[in-house]
Order: sequence, then C-alpha cells, then structure tokens
Amino acid sequence: MISFIIPFYNKHIFINECVDSLRNQISNSDEIIIIDDGSEVPLKNNFQIDNLKIIRKSNGGVSSARNCGILAAKNNYLFFLDSDDYIVDFSIEKIKSHISSNNNAEILAFNYYRLINDIYKKNMSFNSGELDLLSCLSKYNFPFNSSSLVVKKDFLLTKNIFFNETLTFGEDQLFWIKCCLNGSIYYINEFLSVYRYDTDLSTSVILRNDVQLNVNLIKNLFKLYLEFGDKRLLKIIDQQIFQTCKLCFLNHDFHKLRIYSRLLRNIKYRFLLYGLLLCKYFIKTI
Repeated sequence: MISFIIPFYNKHIFINECVDSLRNQISNSDEIIIIDDGSEVPLKNNFQIDNLKIIRKSNGGVSSARNCGILAAKNNYLFFLDSDDYIVDFSIEKIKSHISSNNNAEILAFNYYRLINDIYKKNMSFNSGELDLLSCLSKYNFPFNSSSLVVKKDFLLTKNIFFNETLTFGEDQLFWIKCCLNGSIYYINEFLSVYRYDTDLSTSVILRNDVQLNVNLIKNLFKLYLEFGDKRLLKIIDQQIFQTCKLCFLNHDFHKLRIYSRLLRNIKYRFLLYGLLLCKYFIKTI
C-alpha cells in the first residue's frame, strides 16, 4: 500500500534506526526502497526484510535520489523518509487509517517531533483538516517536512511533479508548493515521525547562508507565480527576498543588498531593512 523511499548518502550511523522504525510496522503490501546515492562505502542489504531493496546510483543529490524512488515505487502512496529520521510506534497503522478516511486528498500530512541535540521538541500545531499551505506559509514556516507525509504517485506523474535536481537549497519547499498548487493537502495534528536536526548542521547552515542559493530558489518560486498566477506566492517570494537581504547585510555585501531590496513589495520588510541599515550607521559613528 505504501512505498517508503529513503534517500541515503554516507549516514550509516543512523540508517538502522530509520529502518528498524519501519520493520515491525509494515505489511506485505508495503515496500522499503533505499536509494544509495553514491555513498563512499556502499550500503549493504543486511536488514533481513523481504520487501526492502537497495537501489545504487551515482551521486546526484537528495532530489535525484527521491526522483529515482518515485519512479521505482510499486505502490501509489509514497512516504519520503530521510535516512537519519524515523517514525514512531503505530504510525503506519494510523496513516493507513487516515488514508482510508481521506482518499480524495492527494497529500496526507501529519505533525512531527524535532530532535535537536538529543532533545525532542514538538513542532508547531495546526487544526486537523484540509490545509491551505500557501496561506500558511505567508504567516508561518512549513507545518510539515518531507518525512511527515504521504503523497499519491499517480498524482505526481499526472502533474509531472518531481524534485528539482538543480537546487541544493529549498528543493523540498518548491516541491510541496508545486503539489499544493496542483492538488489538496489534508493535515493531521498527530506526531507520527521524528525529524533529526543536528546530523549535518554545519552543511545546512552553509546552504541557508549562501546568497546565490537563496536567489536560485526565488527564481524558481517566481516561475511558479508566472505559471499559476497565485498572488499568495508573492508573499512567499517577498519573505525569501527579505531573508536574502538579511544575508547580504550580514555579509556586508551592500551592493547586492541595494539590488534585492528594490524587489521587496512588502512595506514592513522595507522598514525592517532600513532599521538594520540605520543601526549599522549609528554603530559605525559611535
């Protein structure tokens, strides 16, 4: 019924915990697909699970691995589970129950725990029901992540939705926004998975702080706006431009800051930037 797609690259220390969280919950109709994305030490299939297979490929990044899993999956419901994340007990039983009750929704999302330096924290909660993701993103961060939802494979193939393999930052955000623009999301306020934050923190910080990577994401979001004309996307784009401006400020790149600040539509963000620049001026003159 569900194909669990696990992109894997060099995280041998966590993969057993990830797979073990599925081991006693899956049925014969489920499958586990691990995409070994060119790990330096290839992952061996020592898991002793009949309906688990490992697909090995050359390194292409997490988006490439997930896309490979989409095409390889035999079931219509896909669950993307990162190799350093895991699901809690009885999650699959609950997910299947909700699938039966909400089979018209293309995406079934649920809440999750954040694991930060061995401390579990609950993610922000929303009421269960159909979720307006774009309106939510104009006020909050993502209410879910790729390890806390299932999506229909036939929906993705029909709408030609795949992860953008040219992006190394924001590829998840772009993918789920595309899904939202083409289908419906039903949200369940139950904590069914654990998202680990601290396994590759240095890399994630570098990616978030790379101005060009942020700009690439903005360009792709704007392409979606041109395609769908949904004005809610403009608020999300404004948020991303503001984050990029802050990075320029922190990097003392005031030439780019002037360029990107002119793209801001939101007056509030402009005043916040002016406030930052005034603080810089006064600190410099003291």
